[in-house]
This record gives sequence, structure tokens and C-alpha cells, in this order.
Amino acid sequence: MAIEPTSILTTVHLTGRGDPAFDADAEGFALAVTEHARNRDADSLDALRGFTAGARKPVEFHLTPLSPAAMSYLSGLDDAARPVVAFRAACVAVRDAEGVRVEAKIARGAGGKSDGTFPMAPFAWYEQWCGARGLGAIREVGAVAYRRGEVGEDDRDFYWPLAGVPRLAV
Repeated sequence: MAIEPTSILTTVHLTGRGDPAFDADAEGFALAVTEHARNRDADSLDALRGFTAGARKPVEFHLTPLSPAAMSYLSGLDDAARPVVAFRAACVAVRDAEGVRVEAKIARGAGGKSDGTFPMAPFAWYEQWCGARGLGAIREVGAVAYRRGEVGEDDRDFYWPLAGVPRLAV
């Protein structure tokens, strides 16, 4: 399934230990993780949701496409800063482990004169979710957002492997 380039992309944290809501020992889980890591599409996310254990839900990150101004700005950042800023620029909402949707308070004016400006969530948004999910989750989600901005809508498997994100052991 191709991802619509102007739509909200919903994804979950997969690298490292991943989201604790998933039963990582379940048969077929590794394949489902690999499929979502490659495609980040709705079908692969639905398949992953079938591996939740108990009442806890996986934390889902909702990403808007990055603007050309954001992509220009991000391309000038180092590998450590890029995914954090990409997370702040793309993650417009998070559905938490209880299933409650929390929306970012987006501010205008990030970027500079040479890159143009683009909307971005405040640093507190990053701190909130970094504290709740860990820096690894933020880096992964930010890398997904940035990679999405680099490719065309017909590209396949373009999220695998993500630069700066550890390769999944499957």
C-alpha cells in the first residue's frame, strides 16, 4: 500500500525494546515489525495492533508531512539534532497508552531567512514524549518523518533501514 504524501502517517516505536504494549514473543510478531518498519502504512500498523498484550495500547505517533522549508532546514542539521527537530516539526498528535489523543500546540516561525519558516511544536512537546517514551522513540519517529520527506509517493521500502536508527534484530 502506498502512503498518500499529504496524509497523516501514524506509526509506533519499533526499535530497541519497542513499545511494551506489544507481545514481542508472539509468533509472527518479528515479521509484523519488519513489515511496518519497511512500509509504515496503515495495513502494517493494523497487523501490529493485533500483537498487543493486555489492556495497554501501543503509543501511536501522528505525523504530518514536512514542508519543503522544514526539509531544507533539517538538511543542514547534524545527525543527532535532525530527528529531534523533525519530530517537533512533524508530530502533530500522539495517542497514548490509554488510547487518549494528545495534540501538539503548534507554533509558527521555526527556521530561518534562507530556509523559510515552518510550524513546529514547542520544546516542551519533545520533552513530554521523550520523558514518556525515551529518546530512542523520538529519534525513530523523527527519522521516519524526515525520510518520508526525502522520497516520492511511489517509492517502496523507503523506511528500511532508517539512517541513525538501529537496525531491527529480526
